[in-house]
Amino acid sequence: MIELSRRYLALLPTLLTLSVALAAAGNQVVRGQALTIRVRVTDENGNPLRGVRVHFLDETDGVEVGVDSTDSTGYASVVWDTSLATPGAHSILIWTEEADFVESAQTRVSVVVLSPAELRLSVSAPAAVRPRRGFRVEVTVTNAGQAAALDVAVSLNESTKGAGDLPAGASTTLEFTAVAPDRPGEYSLSLLASGTEWGTGRRLSTSLEVSYRVELEGVALEIRAPPSVREGESFNFSLDLSNLGERPLPLSIQVNLTGARPGRIEDSLTLDPRSSVTRAYSATAVEADQVRISALAQGGDLRAWDEVVIQVLPADSHHPPPAEGGATTAPPQPPTGPPPTGHSPRAPARRGAALAVNVTTDVRARESAQSPVREISAAGSTLALVVLTVLRGLWRVEDP
Repeated sequence: MIELSRRYLALLPTLLTLSVALAAAGNQVVRGQALTIRVRVTDENGNPLRGVRVHFLDETDGVEVGVDSTDSTGYASVVWDTSLATPGAHSILIWTEEADFVESAQTRVSVVVLSPAELRLSVSAPAAVRPRRGFRVEVTVTNAGQAAALDVAVSLNESTKGAGDLPAGASTTLEFTAVAPDRPGEYSLSLLASGTEWGTGRRLSTSLEVSYRVELEGVALEIRAPPSVREGESFNFSLDLSNLGERPLPLSIQVNLTGARPGRIEDSLTLDPRSSVTRAYSATAVEADQVRISALAQGGDLRAWDEVVIQVLPADSHHPPPAEGGATTAPPQPPTGPPPTGHSPRAPARRGAALAVNVTTDVRARESAQSPVREISAAGSTLALVVLTVLRGLWRVEDP
């Protein structure tokens, strides 16, 4: 009876136990990553079974992952290429084929397929800036994927700042300061974000070019005055002012007069972008050989300076014909307050890497004229010669 029972028990099918192991942290894998799924088949007593065929099926996408047979230790495994897997949770069915004296067994394991980490950049920066000015650039870096992005850093030209780890959907904003070049024109900033993908160690990077424009900027000044005045006489003069830039320009004006009253005039105004205006003034010549007028217009760090000299005639003299071009150009004299470095006193101030680079404008140069007194002397001498010649001719006609 005992022997019969043993034979009967030997005919009963073996009950299998399936133990599954995944080479993935937290049962998560990044799409495109190869995942090893390993299962161990044992009997009811925990003994490994060899030669059992094991099937692996992705029930979520309806795709067979692979088939393998257990080795002497009871293990079977497949490598799942997740490149085509749908992001999200997947149910993996693992089952064994039924064989002689071996029952079929099955189990399931859940695996989450994450979409790869993806860094994206967005920027907030002004579209137009002034020359040589610093301006703020706000850079936002976002992880648009499901896998975490580790050790993220953002670079703007030569400056780099860390953003830390970015989980799925997370973002952070970093602030940079850039300095505009001297010359006006179109420029761009180069941005780069980099990091490492969780799970795969894959290197992440993305870049972005941001365009901006450096504005034109400058101011011009020219004095217009008569070439000469009589002592004690009132006269008018004017300043031609031009805003060469693209923004409104508040200006303070300072006029210094030597040999005339008042000795100083102060004024102010705001010029619209790319506009010009003429400001008129009056003064009275005093007892001096000449009147020197110097003018300075300043708006922020933009400056323009000009100077002219008016000849003063005695009170009982007559004015000579006005010389073309107005007042004579004064010999070089230092202005009240130093003019912009690197410029002649009569040239408008320029703004840029060198001021003349950012702004280019044509200002009429006044040609040096001779003294009006010398002009009168020359004209008188010529007239005397003409009269003398005529008289000599008349004397010859009357002589018998």
